[in-house]
Amino acid sequence: MIVEQEVDHYQVEFLDWFTEDLLYYSYSTMFDLLEASSAQPEKGLAQLYMKRKICNIVSCEGPARTERHEPLANWRDRLIRAGFKPLQLGPIAFEQASMMLSLFSVEGYCVEEKEGCLTLGWHGRQLIATSAWEWAMIEPRSP
Repeated sequence: MIVEQEVDHYQVEFLDWFTEDLLYYSYSTMFDLLEASSAQPEKGLAQLYMKRKICNIVSCEGPARTERHEPLANWRDRLIRAGFKPLQLGPIAFEQASMMLSLFSVEGYCVEEKEGCLTLGWHGRQLIATSAWEWAMIEPRSP
């Protein structure tokens, strides 16, 4: 199972990935989401955590850069080329995620099924994708 932020930190041009991160972490997404939260102590910790992540993405490179997220489409291509096949999470997983979201969320969150995977979004922007995979390569049999 893979759970990954739905943002691309591997774009070649600085301006492209900086813009992607700016949209993901600020404009109507992560900080907007935190503003809507009513849990003040957790909100402060989350903001500190997000600031650290943004700083790492924007100012670090090489081994110092620890934040390197990729969107589901990139993971899908890479895993299929490596011999894995996607597993459908199914309607029960979607129903459970939707139920949990209704219990703990503020207005604006959504859960969607996308090509057998689940995504968590905030006001139409996908934030996190969850997918399941299994090894699909068949080992050659001995004669």
